[in-house]
Amino acid sequence: MRFRSFRILFLLIAATSVAQCGFSSEDLPANVVARVGERVYTRTELGEALGTLVLAQDSADAAQQLIQQWVTNEVLLNEALRRGLRSDPAIRLQLSENERSILVTALLEQLFIENRTTITRSDLDSYYNQHRTQLAITEPFVRIRYLVMHSLDSARVAESAIRELVFSSNADSAWALLANRFSIVNTNVKALSDSYYPASQIAASIPGLEGIIVTIQVGSVIEPFEANGNIHVIQLVDRLEPGTIPDAYMIEEFVRSRVAIEARKQMLARQVQRLRNEAIAREELEVN
Repeated sequence: MRFRSFRILFLLIAATSVAQCGFSSEDLPANVVARVGERVYTRTELGEALGTLVLAQDSADAAQQLIQQWVTNEVLLNEALRRGLRSDPAIRLQLSENERSILVTALLEQLFIENRTTITRSDLDSYYNQHRTQLAITEPFVRIRYLVMHSLDSARVAESAIRELVFSSNADSAWALLANRFSIVNTNVKALSDSYYPASQIAASIPGLEGIIVTIQVGSVIEPFEANGNIHVIQLVDRLEPGTIPDAYMIEEFVRSRVAIEARKQMLARQVQRLRNEAIAREELEVN
């Protein structure tokens, strides 16, 4: 099991009709979901964008909302261009500053790729041992088993099966079979059950959980409930209270991310010093 403090990902791949956004699809290729002027949005872009969403909602609904957002942004941009706002001196200055920021960010990404380091088990153990007392959690963290379903009848069957997991000699394997059988979202609900997440993050990501996830008993199954057009079934597998210092295996992914951040900081400091020295040698840098 792993403890992750970052966002919960539910990969939602959908094919949605352009007509839902008020467009006629008669003249659009099959792989295009929307067009505004010269800007064309494809199903490939839609699938990639949906893969970053936090919401555990119906995929068609998520796709429709995303396309509506794209269309809104594009029509507003086109109107700004028609009004000549690009020629405004203040806006041109902002655009110039944004360009500088984008170029610096692009360079940093290249430097990170060019100087990528392999994180070893020794690196992880060393970081955990050095920072163990600082890793105590400040809010409840939970591990849950979570199913998203279309049918209330199926949800009732799944609820009963989940309650029986307590009697299983290999509950995690039995749970994986249940997830494959019942859930309309498979990959990430299984990953979710292997990890610990902030209770507040779980409550914000799964509709209907506000105030519930921190009050139910470990092992309890929340009665199936409807939200966003789907039925949700949730079991609280474990909860870590504030002040708990998780075991190393629980926070491996978190520790890995911290080690990577530290390595990037050190690499960046070396690269900046190198670039400063080179600029001084070329007499391009002077500091009073």
